[in-house]
Amino acid sequence: MAKTKILILADPLDSQNAGIKRAIEGILHALGDQGSELHIIVLRQKNEPIPNLKVITYPRIFNSTGFRFFKYFLYNPYIARKLNVDVVFEPAHFGPFLLPAKMNRVTMIHDITPIKFPELHRSFSAFIQRCFLGSILKKADVIFTNSAHTTKDIQDTYNIPTEKTTTIPLGVGKSIQLTTDSSWLKSNGITTPYLLSVGTIEPRKNYTQLIEIFNQLKPVQKELKLVIVGKWGWRYHDTTKALNSSPYRDDILVLDSVNDEQLSALYTQCALFIMTSIYEGFGLPVVEAVKCGAQCLLPYHSSLKEFNSQNIEFYKDESPQEIAQIILDQYFNTPKENKHGLPDQNLLSIYNFGHSAQV
Repeated sequence: MAKTKILILADPLDSQNAGIKRAIEGILHALGDQGSELHIIVLRQKNEPIPNLKVITYPRIFNSTGFRFFKYFLYNPYIARKLNVDVVFEPAHFGPFLLPAKMNRVTMIHDITPIKFPELHRSFSAFIQRCFLGSILKKADVIFTNSAHTTKDIQDTYNIPTEKTTTIPLGVGKSIQLTTDSSWLKSNGITTPYLLSVGTIEPRKNYTQLIEIFNQLKPVQKELKLVIVGKWGWRYHDTTKALNSSPYRDDILVLDSVNDEQLSALYTQCALFIMTSIYEGFGLPVVEAVKCGAQCLLPYHSSLKEFNSQNIEFYKDESPQEIAQIILDQYFNTPKENKHGLPDQNLLSIYNFGHSAQV
């Protein structure tokens, strides 16, 4: 019996730097590790191999921004027909488009924040999502989501039948590991204690609130630093303003390029991993932080509420001053026993890319 042939449109592997890229990397490598009986073809920009999967690349012209829509609406359906695949999987929201009826369409939705919070996104990006997402979901044969909350969002917003959606757990790549090696931190002047936050610098991550929390903590915890890891994204004027106006600017470090070994050290050694996001579709850095034994403080909303771990505490609608007091009380005045401790294996058994690949 012939293997089911699946084309995965993996453009975000080479065009993005955010959580979606890491999620797709993890799923593809897990598929390769499992030696699937499926015939999987990965279409991407760069000619970089993925173990045990066939990789093909776009013609160079389609890698430029001006030809993006030609890629989605002309080249992707062309190559799917040429390869005569059974399934086309778009793992990052936008597509697949213009396929013959015999091909199954699978799309993965990581969040619908461009619909729910268009003011937090680039105007054109939010406009395109409003124009196409409803049709994409209607035509998809299967819709994967990364959390129960995202599933509920698309069902409530677009009236998608329950049987059409499947929630698949995301996980952590093998290269993120608990580590005792802090030499990179020392060589870059990153001394403990420090708060850590990871994510693209854009309005939804709400770094302005995080900086205000740090401003409240600093007079009490005079040695404390704040480390933010993330590429500069969009609409970050307010974040830049908050950074530059902080009286403790010299103790705030923004890193826009770290490798996984360095990120592992940052997670492992932090006094606290903290998120101040307005909304999350999943929250991949949380699972990475837990794998490295970090204690985490998260807002109690959206998909973040789904995490249940001894390493995780929540705050609700508190002000920056109140959140700062929570941090002092729970992580400095009476430190957690598991601080710099072991990963929560119960949570990691749920959130891993092996499960994602099996689904």
